[in-house]
Amino acid sequence: VEFAVKMPEGLYLPVDSKFHSGIIDKYEKFIDLSSQGADVKDKLDDARKEILDSIKKDAIDINKKYMQEGITVDVGIMFLASESLNLVIDTPDFRKRNKNISIREEIYNDYRVLIMGPNTFAAYLTSVHMGFKTLSISEKAKEIVKDLGRAKKEFNKFNKSTELLIKSAETVLNRAREQGTRERAMNRALESVDELDKR
Repeated sequence: VEFAVKMPEGLYLPVDSKFHSGIIDKYEKFIDLSSQGADVKDKLDDARKEILDSIKKDAIDINKKYMQEGITVDVGIMFLASESLNLVIDTPDFRKRNKNISIREEIYNDYRVLIMGPNTFAAYLTSVHMGFKTLSISEKAKEIVKDLGRAKKEFNKFNKSTELLIKSAETVLNRAREQGTRERAMNRALESVDELDKR
């Protein structure tokens, strides 16, 4: 395998490059000859079959060698470096006529292998990267919610302790007022005693 993408759950997505330049060149040569009026139908069919067989063989290879339960996800990627081959296999000639499915669908259904070219693979990696970012943001959001929950509990405790503090302060203030009232009463009593002494 060329490389593997580590997915969020810790499993790997295997990516294997396959090169079919020789057989695609042959197929395109027969397409050109056919468009010029040459009778190459049998050769064209053989070249088409050779491409299909080669792709299927590579898909089996990826499935058996690189897709392992518990280590990889249940999908593998066959990277076809040639955009022209990617275009060719999407033509009607490469559809299974009895089922009306493309070679891409057939390979995915039978072997769980995605066929990708440079453009589609770049888009796929971008979407995987964005998925990672979304997951990371989601995980951070969960942590923030937990922190807010903890902060709310602490605030509730703080709020209760503030209420107790206010009550305690009011009690002390009331006692101080009572004390002041008693002091004034005692002062008046003492002043009365002083007045009696002066007489």
